[in-house]
Amino acid sequence: MTKYFFALLLMASAIFMSPAFAADEPSLSQSLSDIMASQQVSQASDILCNTVTDDQFAELGDAFMATRHPDAREHEYMDTMMGGEGSDSLRAAHISMGQAYLGCGVDGNTKYGMMGSSFGGMMGYGYGVNVFSWVTMLLVWTVLVLAIILLVKNVSRKK
Repeated sequence: MTKYFFALLLMASAIFMSPAFAADEPSLSQSLSDIMASQQVSQASDILCNTVTDDQFAELGDAFMATRHPDAREHEYMDTMMGGEGSDSLRAAHISMGQAYLGCGVDGNTKYGMMGSSFGGMMGYGYGVNVFSWVTMLLVWTVLVLAIILLVKNVSRKK
């Protein structure tokens, strides 16, 4: 029984402690500087939303997300929850975050000020959370609950 407990504990640890391979992503300040340089402006408030490309918005949004979730594993998890690396839904989410960060409307033209007219909009669109991510999350929680139950039983048995 103890072997199974430690095997479950090891599996749960591996899930949460496995290193996430962070891509070489530019920082938020670097992404913002790149956009400012491409428009030849010296302040972020001078950026023209309608000339920022989707690629620039996506990079800025991803960099902003990295500041909100600095742990690489957490960032990777959030990316997975929004459709996974390379998905259209994750790209759309990053573009939306970049637009919101610059205060640009969804059409890319209107300027609302830093963080947009409603920052909650970034979290409210439903960016394609798929069944696989829910099943994975359910399995992880099940393993953790079982590991805790086995730990409690094992400790109480030794007393």
